[in-house]
Amino acid sequence: MKKLVLKLLVFVAILASLLVYFDSFFIENDNSSVSSYRTVYEEEKESVSLVFLGNSHQGKGLDTNIINAKCETNSIKINGGGINIAQIYYNLLETLKYQSPQIVAIETWALIDKGVRYNKIIDSSGNLMASPYKMEYNKRFGKAKYKEIASIYPKSKLFHMFNAFRFHENWQDTEKWSKSLYSKFTYSASERSLDKKINWHLSFDRVKKYNEKTFSTEGMELTAYEEKYINKIIDLSNSNGFKILFYSVPVYRPFYNKTKEGFDVVHKEIKRISKNHKNVDFFDLNSLTTGFDYTCMMNEKVSDNQHVNYKGQIKTSALLANYLNNNYSLELKGVFQNNFLNTPENLIYNTDKVKQEEDFIGSVNKINGQFYNDIKGDKVITIPKHIMTINLEGWMHKNDISSSIGDKIVAFKKNNNFVYVVREDQLRERKAPMLVKKYGEDFENGGYELKLSKKLLETGSYSIFHIIRDKNKKYHMKNTYKRIIIE
Repeated sequence: MKKLVLKLLVFVAILASLLVYFDSFFIENDNSSVSSYRTVYEEEKESVSLVFLGNSHQGKGLDTNIINAKCETNSIKINGGGINIAQIYYNLLETLKYQSPQIVAIETWALIDKGVRYNKIIDSSGNLMASPYKMEYNKRFGKAKYKEIASIYPKSKLFHMFNAFRFHENWQDTEKWSKSLYSKFTYSASERSLDKKINWHLSFDRVKKYNEKTFSTEGMELTAYEEKYINKIIDLSNSNGFKILFYSVPVYRPFYNKTKEGFDVVHKEIKRISKNHKNVDFFDLNSLTTGFDYTCMMNEKVSDNQHVNYKGQIKTSALLANYLNNNYSLELKGVFQNNFLNTPENLIYNTDKVKQEEDFIGSVNKINGQFYNDIKGDKVITIPKHIMTINLEGWMHKNDISSSIGDKIVAFKKNNNFVYVVREDQLRERKAPMLVKKYGEDFENGGYELKLSKKLLETGSYSIFHIIRDKNKKYHMKNTYKRIIIE
């Protein structure tokens, strides 16, 4: 009998170990929010000075590559669509198992949104009202996940603790599973956690509807339920020695102007809490900017819930980075130096630290049909107000690096507060037979072309940079010494 019990215990232990090991295989690893949770586990322990927590407003609104580059530090962001302050608290609990951050920054939309899931948090049965996007399953098996699961599903904790049980339907959906596993083993979490850059803006039709629509501020309040979890986060701050920074990602300006009274109610309470705790601060980007204009917003349906596009993300991240630099003495500069070549943002925001490489060559040939070589003196092309599109052609090549379109990046730098990095998915390959004739077959795929809405850039003068990625996913940059002026 004892042997039978022992064998049973061994079997259960092996089964549990396998379930824990394969747990992350059953969630959608190609989803940027899911990947943001993975950054907690993939980053080296005790290597992060900044942790950003929030929901989709942070996910769409903050680029940690820009934060790291401007602050010369290392950060991660963990965000899930539709999560409330309670789920943010559980995300922080999980993060503190792996990191000892200097600052924890929390985006405030979860406190501003007026839905019952945000304001009341707990339903009539005493259960936590979780996000409909199943963010609670993204954590590893452990204490933080158990606490969150138990508060949401108290009667079926075991079933919900193991993703293999909860998402058993994925066993048969081979296409979905294959896509998820490909993303898990091909991309790092930090690569996938940064949402695909949204390079379009709010349509004029929706601009008109926003101007006409009436928005209610009813329910825009900081409730006792929410403050309870804020106090839990403050307790963690006191016991773990980190500072808390509440911050807001700007919304669409007409919406902000119509609901400013509701924003002020919530922000007044956050300021009250900040004043009572020396380790708590608040940076209100909405009151600072009075919201963003339509060129900074995604073209989503007209509603209370808006997200910024890449232009808005650049501006938000730069403003927040400047605030961090001006108000905190950030640590882990050494980690930044070790990771310097890991992102194009590190290079483009720190051009003075980039060594020019003689074997990295290229040129911007023309913009909107005008050739730079036809210009005497400074190589500058002006895009007048009535022209809405930038059509650019150029080429780049670096020895021993494949010139496939997926390795090329073009960056427009106005200053260190606005740098537009054109990712590879925006570039199209351009055959360049003259390059082959002049330099050889290795240059066959060196050409590229780009079409970009002028609305996605701010007005002003920009320097154009070429960036290329090598097989080790390290980036190299070259100043083309060509400029463009946006009127």
